[in-house]
Amino acid sequence: MKKVYLVLALLIATFVFTSITEKTIAKTFNKKTETSNLASQKTSTITKTASSLGAYTTGDSTVDGYIVDSCLKYNIDPLLIYAQMAQESTFKLQATSHKGASGLMQLMPATAARLGVKDIYDPQQNIEGGVKYMRQLLDAFGGDVSLALAGYNAGEGSVMKYGNQIPPYRETQNYVARITTRYEQIKNSTTIN
Repeated sequence: MKKVYLVLALLIATFVFTSITEKTIAKTFNKKTETSNLASQKTSTITKTASSLGAYTTGDSTVDGYIVDSCLKYNIDPLLIYAQMAQESTFKLQATSHKGASGLMQLMPATAARLGVKDIYDPQQNIEGGVKYMRQLLDAFGGDVSLALAGYNAGEGSVMKYGNQIPPYRETQNYVARITTRYEQIKNSTTIN
């Protein structure tokens, strides 16, 4: 019986996430009280993971739960964060880049501090900080996922410097292309026909 409810929850969540654009989500849930109500919903991590990540997993159900919790709090499709995390760290808790970005969401130390992350390698804090930063970038760039991703990779200042366009940096252009392609593939594979 639980499996039936999980499948039903998955189908409903998939329909909702694939039917509503990022801009609509931002407009619909813009009020703080509505955000608080969403964040305070008490459902099990397993149910939330099944209904929001579908067949996709980081390989760690606790991390999957952190993704879903943070995405509910900041009104972002968990599948976008999943695709982004796959690119950023390939789901490695202790990942550290040669530039100093750390953790699952590859936060730079100064960005992490600005976002209130005390322990950059704590998966819950790192994911919360990364998702919060993506929400800020989505808001700054009118819900444009590609520009938000470019800002995450190159810094929001670089996106603004180039007239709210993806900066002409090969690394950033490849980063945006890889994540948006993966995100679209994931969304399309979970679309209900």
